[in-house]
Amino acid sequence: MSVYSVSGAELPALFDVHGTKLSQAYDLAGNALFSGDYSEWDTEYQHTILQARDAWAAEYRMDKTVIPLILHTDQHRYLNAAHKPTFDYLARAVKWDEVSAIIGLGDVCGGVYNTTDLNAMKNCLSGISQNKQINVAGNHDVWAQKPEGSSYSYGTIDDATFSVLQNAYFNNSQFGDGVNVRYGNRGNEYVLDSAHHVKYCIFSTWYFGEGGEPYYRYRLSTEAANAMIAMLGANDGYDLVVLSHVQPYYRKCTRYFPAVDGEDAHMEEIERKSTSLSSLVALDQMIADRKAKRAGTITDADGVTHSYDFSPCTTDLLCVLNGHEHLDSFAYSPDGTVPAVEFDAYRYDNCPLYFLNIDRTKQRVNVWKFDEANQIYNYQVPFRESGMESGEEAS
Repeated sequence: MSVYSVSGAELPALFDVHGTKLSQAYDLAGNALFSGDYSEWDTEYQHTILQARDAWAAEYRMDKTVIPLILHTDQHRYLNAAHKPTFDYLARAVKWDEVSAIIGLGDVCGGVYNTTDLNAMKNCLSGISQNKQINVAGNHDVWAQKPEGSSYSYGTIDDATFSVLQNAYFNNSQFGDGVNVRYGNRGNEYVLDSAHHVKYCIFSTWYFGEGGEPYYRYRLSTEAANAMIAMLGANDGYDLVVLSHVQPYYRKCTRYFPAVDGEDAHMEEIERKSTSLSSLVALDQMIADRKAKRAGTITDADGVTHSYDFSPCTTDLLCVLNGHEHLDSFAYSPDGTVPAVEFDAYRYDNCPLYFLNIDRTKQRVNVWKFDEANQIYNYQVPFRESGMESGEEAS
């Protein structure tokens, strides 16, 4: 329950007559009126978490259309017992009824699929309700030990193991409204959060060709293309956020690097081709077409051309969130209208975590990166690339 001033503004805190901040207030009947933010900390890192949380929460509480998220990615065996205290602390420190989701963007396993790493993940995150968790599989979660006689470093798991992976370890059916629509067993699915008016579209290209195509050639199969078009094209009243372990764009474009980890903000012209960093088919134009609500076509890795028409859609596609490359950067769709934001690996560089606000009003993603070295970095990603040119980005 919230408490409001006489002018109708929601109060972020209450104080007694002596000026002491209250963690709980009651009406005359003994009903709880207000629950303040959790403020206890025992380590400097916990203090850092609270400082980042306070900045993040102050912004989203000012605008109910903001989508508040927590994010981690590329954990590579670090979602384990040693790191469980961090996520248990987040479970206490965050007001989860205000937050949309905590998102894990994949590569839980150290090298290849194994139940030891995956069960450790479930235990590490167990203090946080399944109703708030979205977990996405990464390439290391779908790779297997190389087949005997293979010249490649890894193989890929079979269909039966993919089903176990999705049903036992990356099962998002309890998230949000409990709506979880899957397309096959390779991770293409969506979930809904009606409280924040958002549909999370999880895109996966964990399909591999016959005839010796290697484990790192991620294919936009016919099944995957149909699934993505269906998710984007449903005129169901929800704004869209695309989640993907691997960034779905590739072509020569400007890539922006924010000022984090002691580096200055900068940009580079990079040509990303169909390498291990991307699927065999770029999704850039289809995502831009959904943003613009127009028709187009995409040809999948099987050579099948798919037509789509997003013109009846009435909601917005806000952004893409992804991991995979173990760094912080972002790039835009071909017409500069949809940012794909990449996040650094939890496994390395002081175990970074993220608070972020997807801000419909200010048309940006506002990011707070914080880590065990007690550093907090804040940067903004405008929804449109023209915002970078006008200097809207943060240092």
